[in-house]
Amino acid sequence: MPAIGRNTGLQFLKGRYTAFLDHDDLWKPTKLGQVHRALQQYPQAIAVSHDEQVLLNEEPGRRLHNFRKSDLPLYLELLINGNFISTSAFVIRTDLLQESGGFRTERNLVTVEDYELWLRLAREGDFVHVPEVLGMYRVDGSGLSTNVTRLYRNLKNVIDLHIENVREYGLQPARVYRQIDRRMRRDMALDYLRQGLRGKSLLTLLGSVCRYAKPADCKLALQILIGRAVV
Repeated sequence: MPAIGRNTGLQFLKGRYTAFLDHDDLWKPTKLGQVHRALQQYPQAIAVSHDEQVLLNEEPGRRLHNFRKSDLPLYLELLINGNFISTSAFVIRTDLLQESGGFRTERNLVTVEDYELWLRLAREGDFVHVPEVLGMYRVDGSGLSTNVTRLYRNLKNVIDLHIENVREYGLQPARVYRQIDRRMRRDMALDYLRQGLRGKSLLTLLGSVCRYAKPADCKLALQILIGRAVV
């Protein structure tokens, strides 16, 4: 479990900031210098993220922006609309990271422990984004996150841990939970489709349609059914 190894490392941190690098990802040589400049420019920020390029079976792929423009507070944006921050593209103040207790190590949070930590840290201050590709994110189909069913089951566990906090923003947990659940079912259907699991994709989306009667989901379900969906 990556969380255990990362937490072991937290005990020995001495620098003001901590940067993560998963074993299969890469940083560009200019990464730390540009992150440092961003932190100097925005001293109120507690963390920095940057863009990455996907390496799909070692071939250059799409760009990961690791940023999402939103009018929502960062915590709500992450909770409602999902994680958009890659671990290897994240730099955080060490003191806040250590005070947070680090990554949770429960088995029902495997592959999403980074997302759960970002949520906790988002309540502590602002993140700043460097809109440049400063790293490479490797995808080869054998990583922990490729198990779609487990991934979304554990994402639901993260939401369960945090959903009551929306009351602090004047929101009703039940209403927000429905919004998140609908979005997650759609995302899961698309992930199944990307893996060629058309039947599971369709069943997942139809389950969302039956539960929420969302026109956009119904349209996507029909596109999948007739083989016209674009992912």
